[in-house]
Amino acid sequence: MQIGLSEDEIKLIAGEVSKQLAPLIVEEIKRSNGVKHLMSIPEFIEYVDISRAKCSQLINQAGFYPVTRELGRPKIVMPLFFQWLEENADRRKEFSTKHVFKAM
Repeated sequence: MQIGLSEDEIKLIAGEVSKQLAPLIVEEIKRSNGVKHLMSIPEFIEYVDISRAKCSQLINQAGFYPVTRELGRPKIVMPLFFQWLEENADRRKEFSTKHVFKAM
């Protein structure tokens, strides 16, 4: 079954979608505080202010799920990192960063 839409109907639908999506996008940007969604290892090391050795230990431990290797080199998915950090609050002291960590 194929449904044909006029140009006006398409514009109406697109307008409604953008009207409903815009507040969600703005909210996501506010929550992220400008933090990149995906960070390379050097970016992550600088952001959380840890040594390369500590980062290597972290990304290779079994329970550290914010790391992805699907894009070639390992990357850190920052929303998952903040979630992981909340779940492992006792580990916060290991990260002496000037940034405030909060769940996204």
